[in-house]
Amino acid sequence: MNKDIYPYILALTNLYGMVHKEKVTEIYNLQNTGRISIDDVEEIQRNLPEEIEAEWIGVHKGYFVKTTILEYDEFQYFREIKGNKPYYIPEKEELMRYTDDFYFEKNRSYYDVLSHLKKYFKGNEIQAENMADEIQSLCQFDFKMQHIVDSLEEMNVVFKSQNDMEKMISKVSELANNTRIWENNGYTPNEMAEIFGRKKNTAISVLSTSYLGSREELKVPVKVGRNDPCPCGSGKKYKNCCLIRNGH
Repeated sequence: MNKDIYPYILALTNLYGMVHKEKVTEIYNLQNTGRISIDDVEEIQRNLPEEIEAEWIGVHKGYFVKTTILEYDEFQYFREIKGNKPYYIPEKEELMRYTDDFYFEKNRSYYDVLSHLKKYFKGNEIQAENMADEIQSLCQFDFKMQHIVDSLEEMNVVFKSQNDMEKMISKVSELANNTRIWENNGYTPNEMAEIFGRKKNTAISVLSTSYLGSREELKVPVKVGRNDPCPCGSGKKYKNCCLIRNGH
């Protein structure tokens, strides 16, 4: 077997979720002088090496597939949603970074979220970065704003005002629209929107199954002052309403 192909199989499957043997052959030959044939890739699929299998990659209907897709019976879903979308193909040096299952592209939107998080963790940069990484992962694999808000709450992030909450939602939405996702063959929702001539920043709802959700639907932890209107809508001050009910 040609082991030079292994890094491409790892990187392309991590970047796309699933990749057909013909696409592996095409991209390898695009970036290397020594050419391979479809037979070389098929040989690997027939006798899947431990080096590839250990990275949670299987073979199904001519594709290399992340095993999570097979376990959750999502193969047909991904094949349909990918449809005839083009493939994002980074330069070889960048592509090889995707041999690491945990690699993701840290762009300006990521650092905006990270910078905004730091003030909630009082200078604890490790906690802030861990939270930013978790948000990035949710944007990539299971984007629902409420899930992100729930994660923030678990980390004891409490917004001081509605405006503060809106800023965070805006930054997370921007990150989600600039995250490379399997449904778009590695393109971000904003990039795919441009390709199809649609308006940017509406890409999440247009080009993938991810859902932002309305801000009114979100159950967001917001810090309420004693003399502020009670969030329950009673019209009373918080100190004379739910503050008492909560036993404070």
